[in-house]
Amino acid sequence: MSVENPTPKDALGEAWFPQTYPITTKSKIISPQRMRWKRDGWCFPEVAQLFRWADPEFVKPLDWPTSGIFYDFPSKDGAYHAISAGDETGSGCACVTRDEPDEPQFTKLWSWGKKSSAPAGGGLDEGRPATEYYEPWASGFNFAFFQRAQFAAKSTSFFEMAVLPIDKGLSPDKSNEELRKTVEAAVTSAGIQLEPTQPGLKPLPGQK
Repeated sequence: MSVENPTPKDALGEAWFPQTYPITTKSKIISPQRMRWKRDGWCFPEVAQLFRWADPEFVKPLDWPTSGIFYDFPSKDGAYHAISAGDETGSGCACVTRDEPDEPQFTKLWSWGKKSSAPAGGGLDEGRPATEYYEPWASGFNFAFFQRAQFAAKSTSFFEMAVLPIDKGLSPDKSNEELRKTVEAAVTSAGIQLEPTQPGLKPLPGQK
């Protein structure tokens, strides 16, 4: 993904690579992420804003209590974020990025969560599509929605990522650890080469 700023002034903005994957109630988020951030108070009010990503309640997107958004914190751990299809094929897909300490990558996680018990046409299910889906958006510049990165005057910034289909091995009966090992083996086998992020994220306040 590239962002061009042809103007003579620095510009502030966001750049996300959107991804949408069909899922079932058995689909699982597969990730080595240790911490995640819930910025918005409207979702999961009983969940701490920062918490360890080990709660089984959030591994399956359609087990989330309601719709909501999470972010990697302080940035993405590892080189992938994957989701299983949750069916008998054992298939899934992984978003593969660089894993370098001076090139932070970020993921925004969205799900509709459990279906509401409210009457049809109201509550949390209003506007919900017929096909369930999960959205892990990727960015090499922004750590959250409405957090704007600076793009230098007359410059082109870019980060590379790859979407890796996984044909088998992600069956619903596997443990989270087994699923991670399967994805990691697929990523290694694919031998994906990605160019360094340019120019990279500038230090955040207090990190200079």
